[in-house]
Amino acid sequence: PTIARVHGRERSFLRMPDGTLRLARITGEHWREIGPVQEFRLVQWCCGTVEAFLRCARPLTAAERAAADGMLRRALDPGLEVVVSEVARIDWPASGKRDEVTRVQEVRPC
Repeated sequence: PTIARVHGRERSFLRMPDGTLRLARITGEHWREIGPVQEFRLVQWCCGTVEAFLRCARPLTAAERAAADGMLRRALDPGLEVVVSEVARIDWPASGKRDEVTRVQEVRPC
């Protein structure tokens, strides 16, 4: 017998353009290959856009930003809209949980 459907946690999953969920397999190693990323958080907004919040030791160069964009598209899905945002501090949820990949129902601020 097989399990038809497993219900439960969807942590670290992103919704793909075709509607399926896929585990986001991005680690600190991915970022260290690109530049001086000290901390990251991926947020998928309700519109589907994935925003990568990066806290870096120094500002990323144009080449490093392009590499980050390319890595995200290769690791996640080329059809996803991706935004790379460098921040001084990552706003973790008030719960104190540091889920590095999350989906939210909020509209992405423009």
